[in-house]
Amino acid sequence: MLVGIELINYALFSHLTLGLTESALDSVKTEDEVAKHFPLGQLVAIVGRSDSGKSTLFDALHFLSDCLIHDVPYAAASAGRGGFFELRRKNGDGPMRLRLLFKQGSGNYIAYDVALNADLHNRPFVESERVKKASFGPDGVDWTDVLNVQNSTGTVLGIAAPEAVSLVDGRHLALASYGRLLNYTTLCFLYAQISRWFVSSDRTMADQAVGRTKGGHRHISPRFDNIRNVLQYWESDDPKKYNQLIDYIKERVPDFKRTGDAFLDHDVRSGSMRLFALILLLMDPKPRPLVCLDHPDTNLYHDAIDMLTFEMREYLRRNAGCQVFLTTYNANTIENLRPSEVYLFSRRMENGLAMAHAVGRSETVKAMLKEGIGMSAIWYGGYFEPDMP
Repeated sequence: MLVGIELINYALFSHLTLGLTESALDSVKTEDEVAKHFPLGQLVAIVGRSDSGKSTLFDALHFLSDCLIHDVPYAAASAGRGGFFELRRKNGDGPMRLRLLFKQGSGNYIAYDVALNADLHNRPFVESERVKKASFGPDGVDWTDVLNVQNSTGTVLGIAAPEAVSLVDGRHLALASYGRLLNYTTLCFLYAQISRWFVSSDRTMADQAVGRTKGGHRHISPRFDNIRNVLQYWESDDPKKYNQLIDYIKERVPDFKRTGDAFLDHDVRSGSMRLFALILLLMDPKPRPLVCLDHPDTNLYHDAIDMLTFEMREYLRRNAGCQVFLTTYNANTIENLRPSEVYLFSRRMENGLAMAHAVGRSETVKAMLKEGIGMSAIWYGGYFEPDMP
C-alpha cells in the first residue's frame, strides 16, 4: 500500500510531500509511532481550488506507471504531457524526482526513489533508481538496499548477495526488468503495484460508454469506453456471478433497472451512467492496488454521491491492501469523509508553487467535528487551512 509520496521538480511541484516520508520513518523507534506522521490510508481525498495541483498529482503517478510499463520518453510524450522539457518544472534545480514509500505487511516498508534527467538534446533518461526495504529493529528502522542504479549501472540484491546491474538502454527503468523476475520478491511487489495503477480523469473519459470493438475485455479502461466488452467477458466467464452483479447494480442505478441494455448507449459522463461505470470498476474480481479518480462525483446527484462513497468504502473493506484516491470540491462528497482522509491543495501567491496540507493534523477541525459540525461546513468556513501558531 502506498503510504507516502514526494515529488520534486514535477510540473508545478517544486517539492511536494504527501503522507509518510522516508525521513519521518527514520525518526520513529516503533511501528506505533508511525501514525503521528499521517501516512496515506486506504481512502485519500484531495480538495482544493482549480489549478491547485490536484490533477497534477494523479498525472505524476500515471507518468511513473507509464515509465515502468513503457519507457521515459514515451511516458513524457503521452497523455498530453508535451514531452519531458515541458513536464519538468522550469527553473528547478536538479533532476525530476519521484519518491514513493510503500507498506508491505506489518512493520515492513519499501522506499522507491527515481531521478529523471535530460541530455543536451532534451532526451530524457533515468539518472538514478533506488529501492530500499525497511523493518523495525531494537533501535528503530533498519534499511537494506535492494536496487541501486546510477546511469544504468549498479547492484541488485540477489538471493545470497548483491549482483551487478548493467542496463543497455537508459530510457528504461531497472524495475521494469527485475520486477518481472520472481526471485526478486521485493521488486516483484513494487512492479505489481505500480504497473496496475488505475488513473482516470474527467477530461479523458470517452463521450460514449461503449466502444464498437468486438470481443470481451477483462478490465474496464481508464476512458470507460469498453463497458459492453467488460460485461461480455464477465457474462461468458461466469454467468452466475454476472447475473448477481447486474442485479446488484440495478438496485443502485434505477435508470439501468428501468431501461436495460439501452442505458449503455448514454454518455459515460452523465450522472447515472458515470455511477454505473464506477460501480463496475469497483466490482472488478481482480482489484487494482490503487484507483485514482479525478472528480468522480461530477454530474452526480447527492444521493448518488452517497452511494458512490459507500461503494468505495465497500471496495476497500473487501480488499484490505487496496486504495482509492479522489479529487473533489463537492460539499456532499466532503461531508462523507473523515479529517484523516482529506488533504488540502493550494498555490502560493508569490511563486505559484503547489503545496499540500493534511487536514487530519488540524486540532481545530477535530474539535469542530466533535461538536457536531459537519465536514462540509468546516470546509466552507475555511477551517481546512493549516492551524495558525
